[in-house]
Amino acid sequence: MKIMIIILMKMMKLKKILKVEVEAEVEVEVEVENKYNFYLHFFLILFNILNLYTNLQSLYLMNSFYHYHIKFFVFFF
Repeated sequence: MKIMIIILMKMMKLKKILKVEVEAEVEVEVEVENKYNFYLHFFLILFNILNLYTNLQSLYLMNSFYHYHIKFFVFFF
C-alpha cells in the first residue's frame, strides 16, 4: 500500500512537471505567432493578389469580355 501511494505521488509530480512544460511551450508559440503574425498575413495577401492576377490573365486568354468585367469589378472593389 505504501508503494502504491509513493508511485501515485511521483506520478502526480510528473504530471505537474509535464503540465508546466506544456504551458511554457504554448506561451512560446503564442509569442512567435504574435511576432510574425503581420508578416504571415502580408505574404498571404500578396500571394492571393498574385493568384487573382494569374486567374485574370487566364480569363483574358479565354475571353476578353469576362476579363474586362472582372478587372473592373476588382478595381471597383
